[in-house]
Amino acid sequence: MNPTDLTTILAETSTQASWAESVLFWVLAGARLLATIGVVISKEIVRTAMCLLGTLVATAGLYLLLGGYFLAAVQLIVYAGGTLVLIVFGVMLTGRSSWADFQARRGELLAGTVVCAVLLVALLKILLSTPWPAASGQFPEAPVARIGQELLGGYLVPFEVASILLLVVMIGAAFLARPIRRSRRGERPKT
Repeated sequence: MNPTDLTTILAETSTQASWAESVLFWVLAGARLLATIGVVISKEIVRTAMCLLGTLVATAGLYLLLGGYFLAAVQLIVYAGGTLVLIVFGVMLTGRSSWADFQARRGELLAGTVVCAVLLVALLKILLSTPWPAASGQFPEAPVARIGQELLGGYLVPFEVASILLLVVMIGAAFLARPIRRSRRGERPKT
């Protein structure tokens, strides 16, 4: 086998890999787009949560495709796991039916459409007017051990403050969602 044949084989393999990566990217991007549209247009909270799960999993897939393995794991554990558990607890604590419909009024739909259109125009203006630098093809090295050292070193206090804040929010949600006890005369008891 001469070096020219080896170079040809490697070039063909690289082309096939980039073709497969492109197809996988478009599949994940399409799935994410469809799931995101499902989040926006769904009127039932359980279906909205499932579409949100699809959006978050597809985003983790895109991170994996880009080589961000730690970021993909965090996306799945923190967002897909934690956020959806929080939504389920929110549904359970509020006592609403999990299949209750969201009914938006015409004014709310109009206001939402206007806000979305303004945001779309602003984002397109920013994207088209920004002089983006050419990609170098090199990604900075960020090993998981270094990220862990930073989280448990300089960022330990903000990390713990965020966890305490989330705990306080959950306790507050449970307190606000508790059933209100009424006295015999229909008055609220003093707490």
